[in-house]
Amino acid sequence: MMHVQRYGTGPDVYFGLHGWGGNHLTYAPLVPLLPSSATFFSADLPGYGRSPRPASWSADVVGEAIAAEIRKLDAPQVTLVGNCAGAIFALIAAGIAPERVRRIVLIDPFAFVPWYFKVFVQPGYGRMAYRSTFANPIGRWMTNVSLGTTARPTLT
Repeated sequence: MMHVQRYGTGPDVYFGLHGWGGNHLTYAPLVPLLPSSATFFSADLPGYGRSPRPASWSADVVGEAIAAEIRKLDAPQVTLVGNCAGAIFALIAAGIAPERVRRIVLIDPFAFVPWYFKVFVQPGYGRMAYRSTFANPIGRWMTNVSLGTTARPTLT
């Protein structure tokens, strides 16, 4: 079971998934901008915020947890909104429960679920690894360069 925060009561249903260092509050700045026609559910991914750790740290297990949550919603279909790694998890969940997904909005998506995903979920070390790679501009630049083959990102 994942912690999910509900905002709004409209018939258009959105389900937000945060990135590596986020939680359900990632989408809080959008809440004042929600139209009356929208309901936005903002989740803590398994192992983040108020959600318990998954049975195992694999993309499929996390995708199954997300699919289970969207199947519980009182809506025939939802729009999945994923930021960073949450975008990849949205795609995985959509593959598991395609009948429940109307569309997917990807915000700054990760290119893929990398082999080093397990590094970021190691107790103690994972948080430090995240901060040194994705939580600062130099770390993001170095990560992008190491993952890229033709395009070379610039520091901004």
